[in-house]
Formats: sequence, structure tokens, C-alpha cells
Amino acid sequence: MVIDSMKETLTALEPELAKKSVAVAELMIFLEKEQIQADKVRFVVKGDEEVAKVKADETQILADDAQRDLDTALPALEAASQALQALNKNDINELKVFQKPPKLVEFVMESICLLLGAKLEGAEKELSQVMGLLREKQRQLADVEAKIADLEALFTRTIEEKEALENNMLLTSNRLERAGRLNVALGDEQRFAIELENSLGDVLMAAACVAYLGAFTSNYRIELVTLWEETCIEQQIPSSPGFSLITVLADPYDIRMWNSCGLPRDAVSTENAILVTKAGRWPLMIDPQEQANRWIRQMESANDLKIVKLTDSSFMRVLEMGIRVGMPVLLEEVGETLDPTLGPILLKQTFVQGGRVLIRLGDSDVEYDDNFRFYVTTKLANPHYLPEICIQVTVVNFTVTPSGLEDQLLADVVRLERPDLEIQRTELIVRINNDKAQLKGIEDKILRLLYQSEGNILDDEELIETLNESKETSAIIEARLIETEATEKKISIAREKYRTVATRGSVLYFVVAQLAEIDPMYQFSLKYFNQTSRKSPDLNVRLGILYDEITLAVYTNISRGLFERHKLVFSFMLCVAIFQQSGDITDSQWNFLLRGPVGSQANLPKKPDYPMITDAMWQAANFLSATYENFNGLPNEVTKIISINLGDFSLKLMLIKTLQEEKLVFAITEFVKIKLGQVFIESPQVSFSTLYQDTSNAVPLIFVLSSGSDPFGAFQRFAADMGFKDKLKSISLGQGQGPVAEKLIRDALETGDWIFLQNCHLATSWMLAMERIVLRIAEDSNKLNKQFRLYMSSMPSKAFPVSVLQNSVKVTNEPPKGLRANVRRAFTDMLEDFFEGHPLEQDWRSMLFGLCMFHAVIQERKKFGPLGWNIIYEFNDSDREFAFNTLKMFCAEGFIPWDALEYLTGEITYGGRVTDCWDLRCLKTILKIFFAPVILKRGYVYSKSGTYFCPTFNKLQDYRDFIDGFLTGALQTHARKYNLPIDELKFDFKLHPVVIDQEDIKKVHDEEGKEIYDVYKPLNRPPDGIIVHGLFIDAARWDMRTMKLVDAKPGEINPSLPAIWLVPKTEMPENDRRYIAPLYKTSVRAGVLSTTGHSTNFVLPVLLPSDETQSYWILKGTALLTQITD
Repeated sequence: MVIDSMKETLTALEPELAKKSVAVAELMIFLEKEQIQADKVRFVVKGDEEVAKVKADETQILADDAQRDLDTALPALEAASQALQALNKNDINELKVFQKPPKLVEFVMESICLLLGAKLEGAEKELSQVMGLLREKQRQLADVEAKIADLEALFTRTIEEKEALENNMLLTSNRLERAGRLNVALGDEQRFAIELENSLGDVLMAAACVAYLGAFTSNYRIELVTLWEETCIEQQIPSSPGFSLITVLADPYDIRMWNSCGLPRDAVSTENAILVTKAGRWPLMIDPQEQANRWIRQMESANDLKIVKLTDSSFMRVLEMGIRVGMPVLLEEVGETLDPTLGPILLKQTFVQGGRVLIRLGDSDVEYDDNFRFYVTTKLANPHYLPEICIQVTVVNFTVTPSGLEDQLLADVVRLERPDLEIQRTELIVRINNDKAQLKGIEDKILRLLYQSEGNILDDEELIETLNESKETSAIIEARLIETEATEKKISIAREKYRTVATRGSVLYFVVAQLAEIDPMYQFSLKYFNQTSRKSPDLNVRLGILYDEITLAVYTNISRGLFERHKLVFSFMLCVAIFQQSGDITDSQWNFLLRGPVGSQANLPKKPDYPMITDAMWQAANFLSATYENFNGLPNEVTKIISINLGDFSLKLMLIKTLQEEKLVFAITEFVKIKLGQVFIESPQVSFSTLYQDTSNAVPLIFVLSSGSDPFGAFQRFAADMGFKDKLKSISLGQGQGPVAEKLIRDALETGDWIFLQNCHLATSWMLAMERIVLRIAEDSNKLNKQFRLYMSSMPSKAFPVSVLQNSVKVTNEPPKGLRANVRRAFTDMLEDFFEGHPLEQDWRSMLFGLCMFHAVIQERKKFGPLGWNIIYEFNDSDREFAFNTLKMFCAEGFIPWDALEYLTGEITYGGRVTDCWDLRCLKTILKIFFAPVILKRGYVYSKSGTYFCPTFNKLQDYRDFIDGFLTGALQTHARKYNLPIDELKFDFKLHPVVIDQEDIKKVHDEEGKEIYDVYKPLNRPPDGIIVHGLFIDAARWDMRTMKLVDAKPGEINPSLPAIWLVPKTEMPENDRRYIAPLYKTSVRAGVLSTTGHSTNFVLPVLLPSDETQSYWILKGTALLTQITD
């Protein structure tokens, strides 16, 4: 528009300039003529003027001469005048006498006056005439010169007008050319106008985001911003389509720096960083995973960040120093209330006094430095802050969301799987950020030049040139940005192929995060379980491997820190979460499994008159029928044998929960096994060496204890094996032991010792100090001795610091379940030299075995409530170890002081824990059975049944084989008998049509007080192998007519299995169609975790003949049990 206007102006000026040129030429001719005439007049007047000047000069000489004469007479006249004034009265009187001067005087004076007056008068007259003539000539000359001057002025004006026209045309032409260049230079910058137009709505929504979005998660933020955008459109407030807080308020360079300081790269975290840095109020960050805490620590570390808690004694002092000096302060781990003294700081209530800016802190006024920054974090996952707190701070929710965590994990997965892509992407990000920063600099320069330009911008040649140079640079960068962003798009496509793995990781983490609701010790930080796994050139195969490896790694690392009763819960939660994410399990199905028929109809059809159909069962059946198409007509079928074909196993779980809820745990176990694998229903093997590899000088190991467990003895042996026997320092915490423990840790940080803090739950008042120590160790780990390790043991306690739990390796330590498991653990932990190398030989081994049996019995009695002990006592492995050491010390000379040993063991080592006198009597009575001189007699048994006794072996390994070694012993006996290698022997299985009632056997044995072999008839002792009886079948039954495995009858639970003969063989039948039935010790089926992690609930596979296929029984979850649980 401007350019068109200038073109029109230039076209209009051209004829005017031509007309002005003609006028100037004509005026020039006329002026030349007039100049000639004027020159003639000037010449004549000039001559006359010269003559007049000469005459005037002569006349002037006469006048000057007369003036000189006059000047000569004037003094005499003056003297006469003065003499006249000097006359007195007498002189007047005398003069009165001379009434008339003498004739001669009168004559002389008259002559003089005539001569002087005439001369002067003549001179003046002549001068007047000459000057009059001269003035006339000068007037004539002036008129001529004025006329010439007017002509010259007219000419000059005409020339100037012509030059002005020419200059105007030249300026217009130049402006037109510059306008074209400027138009090209600013052609791509027209977005500034659009951005400026949209800035009102963008700034309005950005301000709303900063003020209101902080406390919300991603979904709610998107919903709010969408609502605001719609409102802006309705109110006709201009705003950018697809508003983004990051685009409006964030700088790419700042984002990159935040990321380098540990801020996650997802959009929500970037928005949070904007809220923290741009808001007018200090931030209060909801930070259960400590992501914000780590980011603030790294970002402000260069500014000497001070970190405090409300519970610190130096809290106010540190805060005051930060305000005075202008240092950032991080207040962490606040609760749902804040100290009232923080009010003025949060509200920034500064005031000026004496020229200084002050703020009220407590009872004093503190000088306020504008560089001071204040950050507040809480670990509470879902805090409730009252309005009076919310209006003082900017609440920012850093809680990890599934999508946010998914983005974080994607970067980690790609970094591990495709480091080339991640390196390339990082380089691209740096390059793009640099280019965008350079572009922004160019834009700022353009705006600055435009702002500083004075007058018409089209006249500023330097500005136009700068704009064109900037345009060229911008074009180069834009082209490079297009290229790099295209490359980034390709990389993103390649990265997206791994997103499903990141999704799996995100799903798994949020399952892990829920474990804290089960037990306060189940706290796990946002760490990733990376490990080396099988590679594959096929991406789909590799992704499958990653799914399996990641899931297994999470299960292995987490479950070792869970108590046994919670491991199946965790496995099932993992399984359900995975299939919920994939859409195979719906929320409604999951809710039904958890809560049953919630919200079912009140008016139900009449329940059938069957005792086995409960009200809850009937209600659930009607709920399923009304809610799910698959279960239509279910209420009509509950009294019949149901043939199901539901496809998905989750529907089967729902049916089992409805009709046989007592079987749901077994069904869940089978569900996890089928969906995830056998390993997910077994406890992972855990050893000290494995745990040690996961620790470091900054990562402690925590033993989570249960009643009767104590890992310290086994840990001491591990320390000895690692060469740290003399460098292991331990302390049992309790009243006043905190400072002692702190000194041990301080010294160990320098020397590289191992520190074991036992029973941390007994020192709740010291937990805060311990937390600070552990966090300080983690921060300074690079400066500390690399060999230093910190170990802790604690019962579950809410007082145990969450941050320590989250950033440590955890393992549960539970006492073994059952006599056999308890004794097995003792012998597993025992050293060969200690057991085999004593001069008392078999007596020594019998005493050790008796102590192990005694320890196991008093532990197991706790299961029987008041029948076992009036008061539950926390006997643990340390008691047994102490008893061993006492025995070793008193028997060192080969003599057994029974009185002393019985007293020390019964009254002190174990009796010291017993507070009830009747319990103490019971304990000493039990001790007499297992630890007394009588146990050394040949053939001594611990019970009348003869089942429990001490075997006679020389080697520790033989004792170990003798204890869960019944089957192994059978194979060893067969191998020795026929001189066969034991590792080639396997059990084959033959069933006898005989079911032995275990109650009958027990009754006979109790009556006779010993084992009676006749009760086993018609069974006879086999020539090889062993006969096992008393097993139960789960999810099937044994048909005595066909001697095959068949389906259980309706309502039949755990029928008995006939006696089975285990025959050792070196070869098994080929193409064996028998069902491989797993034999479990208990109906729970899940494995039992021991200190070494080697024991499981699984015994061995048993081959059972059947007309059905393997898959038929596998899907039913059919198995054998040694015992059933009510």
C-alpha cells in the first residue's frame, strides 16, 4: 500500500518537474537581460557616486577646518563664561558703569564673528548639497541592486524548487527501492503482527495457567486450557490456536538447561518448571518421587543452595542468612501445615526503612536481598492444603503421571537400546536450540533497530542493509532448522517403536508405587531396573525380550523386599495392570474381583434351596448375569455342572470368585503363571552376593525384619567371605545409641568399613538424624571411600524415613516356616569347620543338631497362640548363634559341662527373653528334650513316634541332605546300591489302588506311642524307591476304577491321592502322555523365601496317567499338595 502510494507520487511529480525546468530556463534569459540593464545603470550611478564622494570629501575638509577654528575659539568662550560666573556684586556694579563697550573692542569682536560665522555657514551649505546629491545617487544604485537582488532571489527560488523536485523524485525513487527490499526482508516476519494481535489472549491464558494450573495433573490442565480457549473465542478475544504455555512463556535455552539439571523432558514437567520460575509467589511443590527436589538441587547448586527442614534446629538461622545474602533456600519435606513465621516471606511483605529493604522474620527485621529465592517441597502424594496456605504459595504438582513417566522411560530405553539415536537426537536438540537462540537474537536485533530508528524508516539505509543481512542469516538457519527437524522426525519415528516398552515400564512403576499402601516399608523411588538381556536383530523379537526382561527385573528387584504373604499380591497386581493397559481386562472386571457385586440390584429372584449356595454367591451370580453378556443365565446354572468356555481367563476368575471364592487364590496363582510365567509365582533367589552388587557407598541395604528373624549371623559370615570380617562394625540401636552410630559412620566413611545398624525401629527419635546422614552420604558419594557400605535392619515402622527406603536396596528377612525349614536354614548357614572339626565329634554334632531342633520348636509354638506361649517372644537367629558360641566356648577342652550349658541356654540365652514364669518353665522343659545328656545316648529320639531324631553322619552336607532330603536320600540310596551316578537318576511314578487315612495312622501311633507298620497294609515295603501316601489333589480327582486322573465332582475339594510308588530310574518312557502335575508343599503354592533364597514351595513334578491332554489340566491349574489350608 505504501509502495503503491509512492509510485503514484513519483508519477505525479514528473510533469511538474518538466514545467519547473522550462520556467527556470525562461527566467534565466529574462534575468540576463535585466542584469545587463542594471549593470549599465550601476556603472553610471557608480561614476556619479564617485564624483559626489570627491565633492563631499572636499566639503568635509572645509567643514573640518571651520570646526577646528571653532574648537579654538570655544575655550576662550568657555573662559569668558567662567569669568562671567566669577563676577561679584562689585564687578556687576562696575560693569553697570560700562553700559556700552569701547568702540574699538566692539569693532574687533564684530569682525571676528562675521568671519567665523560666514566660513562655517558656507561649508555646511556646500556639504549639505553634496550629500544630497550623493544620497540620490546611492538611492538610484540601491533601487537597481534591489531589482537585481529580487531577480536573483526569484532565480534562486526557482532553482531550489527544481532541485527540491529532483530530490523529492530521487528520495521517492530510493524509498521505493528500499521499500521493496524492506518488504522482502520483513516478508517472513509478518507473524509478529499476528503474534501481537494474539498476545492479548495468549498472555491472559498464560497468566491463568500460572495462577491456577499448578496443583492439577495433566488431564485436568488440558481440560482447563481447552475451556479457556473456547471462552476466548466466545468473547472474541484474539489468541493463538492451540495455546501452549511452553510456547508463550518458555525459552528453548532455559528448557535445555532445566533438562540438563535433571528436569524430566515431558511437557508436564516443563510446564511445572515454568510455574516455579515465572510465578509471582514462591512455589510449593508436591513431589513424592523427588524429581523437583533433585532438579532444584542441581539447578541452584552453583548459587550455594541451602537445604533445610522445618524440624532442623538451624532452620530460622539458615533462612535468615539466605534472605540477607541473597542465596536460594530449599525447604523440603513439609507437611500439610507451614510454620506461621514463614507468612511474611511467602507473601513477600517487604518494607523500606532508612533506605533499606527489610522483611519481618520472627521477632526481628532482616535486610532483604532481591536475589533471594525460596522453594518448598513435600513428599506427600496427595496433600490437602487449606485455602490460607494456597493463597500464599504457587502449588505445583510434580507427581509423576503415566504419560510423563512414559516419556522419561522412552528416553532411557532408547539410550540403552539405540545409543546412536539418542546421541544423534541430543546433538539435534543442541543444534536446534542454538539455531533458535540465534534466530531469536536476530529477531531481537530487528526489533531493536526498528525501535531506535528515527524519522522515515525508508531513509535509514543502514537499517535496511542490516535487515537484509538478518534476512539472509535467518533464511540459512531456517533451512537448517527444517533439515534438522526433519531428521528429528525420523529419529522420533524410530524412537516411537520402543514406546510400548516405555509404556510397560510406566505401568509397572505405578503398580510398585501402590505397594506403600500395603506396608510402610514398601517405598521405592523412581528408578529403572536396567540389565543386559538377549539381543536380536529383529526389532519385534527384541521388543518381546524387553517386555519380558523389564517385567521380570521389576518383579525380581521389588519382590525380594516384600514379605512372603504379599508377593502373590504383587504378581497379580503386575499382571492385571499389564492387561488393563492392553485393554484385555476392564476396570469393571477388576472392581468386581476386588469388591464383588457393588451396586447390584436389591430385588433378586428367590435363591435356590441349596445349602452350598450362599446369599453372597447368589447376589454375585445375578450381578454377573445382569452386567456381562458372557454370563447370561448364570443364576439358572449355579445348581448344575457348568461347562464353561469363556475364553479370557479373567472371566474365569470372576466366575470362580462368584461360585468358589475359596479357590480364588489358587486361580489367581494359576492366572499369573499362565499370563506371566512360573517365575512370577515363585520367590526369586536372593543371596548376599547378589544384594551386595546392587549396593554402593551411597546406596544402603535394608533388611526388613519380621518376628523371629535376624540376618546378622549369616551376614557376618558373608562379611568374612568378602574379607571384611575385621572391618564390620555393628550397633544395636536403642536409647542413646544414635550419637555412637553417627561416630561409627563418620569414621567408616574415611576408612571404608562396613556399618550395620541393627533394629532401627527402636530408635525412632534418631530417624531424622539418620536420614540427614544418609542423604549427605548420597550427595558426597564421589568424595567418600568406595568400599564403605551401610547396612540396616528394621521391623516395619512408619517412623522409618521414606527417602532412605526409596533410595536403598531392600530385602525381607522372615523366619522359616515349619520345623524342617527352620532346621534347614540353620544347617545351610553353618560352616563346615565349625560343625565337623570339634574333638567331641558325634557328641558335638548331636548337641548342635539338638539346639537347632530346640530353636525350631520354640519358634513354631508361636503359631498355636496361648497353647504355645502365654506371651509371644521374638526369638531369632542371633539367639541360636549365641547358644552355638556358648557351647563352643565351654566345650573347647573336650568336656561337656551340662549344668552350666543348660543354665546359660535356658535361663539366659533364650530365657532372658521370657517374662512369664510359666512360659519359662515350658521353655526349660522343651530344652530338656533336645539339649541334655540323654540326647547323646545311641538310638535316642525326640518324640515317641520316632519321626524326629538326630542322624549319625560325619559330614555337614550329609546332614543338609537328610533335612527337605527325603527324596534326595532315596536317590542316594539307590545310587549306592546299584553303583549308579546320582545325577542320572530320575523318579518314575506308579500308583497303588490304596488310600491310607492319615487320621487312622495318627490314632494308632498315638495309642501305641510308636510307629506301627501294620497300619500301612496292604502296602509292602518296595525293593527300590519309596512309597508316599497322604497327598491331596487340587482341581481334579483320582478314579480308582480306571486308575486315571479325572475331573473333580461338584463341590469336591482336595480329594486324596492313592499311595504312589516313586521308582528311581535312569531312563523314562518316550512320548510319555502322562500329565506332569506339580507337587507343592502347601495349597498357597507360592515359594518360601529363606535367607539364602534357595527354598521354594515346589517339591517335584509327578507323572499321572490321564485320558486328557496336558493343556486340559494345565488350564485347570491341577496340582498335588502335601497339605491343605483351611
